[in-house]
Amino acid sequence: MSKKSESKVSSQFLSDFLSNNRDAMWQPNPNMPLYIGRSLHFPVNNLSAAAFSFIQINIKATFRRAATSWQTGIKVTQTSIPHECLIEILDEGESVNVVVRGPKDSITECQDLLHTCMNNIGQSLETLKCVSEIRRGYLSPKQIAELRVDPCHYTEQQMACAVNSTGDYVKAPGGVSDELCSFFMTGEEMAKLMQRDSQRGDSDCISEDKLRDTAQGIASDWQAVASFLEPQPLMQYEISKIEKKHATGKQQAQAMLQEWKNTYKSRATWDRLERAIHRARTTDKQ
Repeated sequence: MSKKSESKVSSQFLSDFLSNNRDAMWQPNPNMPLYIGRSLHFPVNNLSAAAFSFIQINIKATFRRAATSWQTGIKVTQTSIPHECLIEILDEGESVNVVVRGPKDSITECQDLLHTCMNNIGQSLETLKCVSEIRRGYLSPKQIAELRVDPCHYTEQQMACAVNSTGDYVKAPGGVSDELCSFFMTGEEMAKLMQRDSQRGDSDCISEDKLRDTAQGIASDWQAVASFLEPQPLMQYEISKIEKKHATGKQQAQAMLQEWKNTYKSRATWDRLERAIHRARTTDKQ
C-alpha cells in the first residue's frame, strides 16, 4: 500500500472514530428484542480514557471488521446469527456497561457474545492493572431495551438474594424491578450467585489486601474521603495526627483506613467506604 493510500485510510479511520456515536450506532431494532447486560464499576479509581482505548483495541483485534469504535464506545456486530454488543464508558470512567441484543431465539448466542466481551475486558484490565477495585453488576434488561444511556444495575449481592428467594423478581432501590428469567443466567452463573449469597456475611468486610489497594487509589485525596466516612467521619485533629505520623499519601491513607476499620469493625464496610469515596470526589468536582 502506498503512503498516500495509508494516509487516506488513517484519515478515514479518524473521521469515522470521531463522527460515530451512540445515537448513530445503537438505534432501535425490532428484529433484536432480546437484551442482556452487565456492568463494571470502579469505586476507588476511575478507568482512564487511555485504558478504555486499550480495551477498544483488544476488542477490535478479537472481532476484526465486526467492531466499530468511537470516543466513548465500541459496537460489535455478529452477522451469522444477527446480534450486537455495545460497550460504553460512562461518568468519566466510573463504570463500563456491556449490552448485548439479538433475535428472540438467540439466547445462547447472546450469552456467548456477552461472556466473550466481558472476558476480553477483564483480560485488558488485568494487563493494565489500572483499577484497584472492580464491582460487577447486572443491568436492568427492561431499561437497556429502552436504550437508556445509564440503566439501573443490580449488584451481585442483590442478584444472589433474588436467586435464593422464592420470588420471580429482583428489585433495586427506587422501585425498579425485573423478572429473573429476563437475565438469561446460566445454571453455572446462578450456582455461583447462590454460593456468594450464602457467604455474604463476610463479603462486605475489607481484607488487608483490599485495604492496601484502596489506600493506593485514594493517596492524593484521603483527607476528603475521611471526612465522609460512616458511621462517623474522622475529626480534623485525627487527620492532623495521621499526617504528622506518616510521610507519604499512601501511608497516611492506609493508616486512616486501618484506624477506621479497627474502630468500627463489622460496620466498616465496602458500601460505606465506596459512598465516602464517591461523595468526596463528587464534591471536589463541584
